[in-house]
Amino acid sequence: MIHRSDLELAGGISPDFDAGIAADAIDEFLENLASAAAFSPEVAELRGRGESLVFVADDVDRAWTATLYPDAFEIRYGTASARAQVSGPASRLALLLYRRVSIEGSEVEISGNESLVDFWLAHSMLS
Repeated sequence: MIHRSDLELAGGISPDFDAGIAADAIDEFLENLASAAAFSPEVAELRGRGESLVFVADDVDRAWTATLYPDAFEIRYGTASARAQVSGPASRLALLLYRRVSIEGSEVEISGNESLVDFWLAHSMLS
């Protein structure tokens, strides 16, 4: 999905994917993110004091909660009380998480603490 989106974006086409496939891509990204700290040092900076943010794919009724702790971060399925929420169609949310689009171009909605979302996006980018 992501490599196809790269081709479409390069060709000036706005990518759109089946919501289930996009949600699976989000699962894969979030499940593997902690391991990426070995080659992407910014991921090791995803730390906090218990702050949570929720990613909601509203077209497939799936959500993921990321909680930042002093020594790690944790990803859980579902929603929880959070300081920020990022929601929208799964395909748009996946493109944002994989950094294929910016927040402005993502067509997702952010509520709550936008600086927490910015922090997450800045430190979860894979290099």
